[in-house]
Amino acid sequence: MSEVPKLGCVNHDCDKCQSSEPVLASAMTLRDYFAAKAMQGDISNYQDEEVCGLTPSITNETLLQYSKVYYRMADAMLLAREAK
Repeated sequence: MSEVPKLGCVNHDCDKCQSSEPVLASAMTLRDYFAAKAMQGDISNYQDEEVCGLTPSITNETLLQYSKVYYRMADAMLLAREAK
């Protein structure tokens, strides 16, 4: 993935401003925010927890697989922002 522009943070003399990932007001990056929104949208689409598979018995491996998909979506959103 190509480098995304720095957005800085609220406290402009902190170390996070030197990061190659944009930083929001907290330690959450724009990539994290996009992934969280993708997850939220996906989960909110289901009325029944059995349908989306998010039951108490879900394995950590399955949760990791879901997370990887959301971060892939976030990466695509970041690339789309660069292309505009």
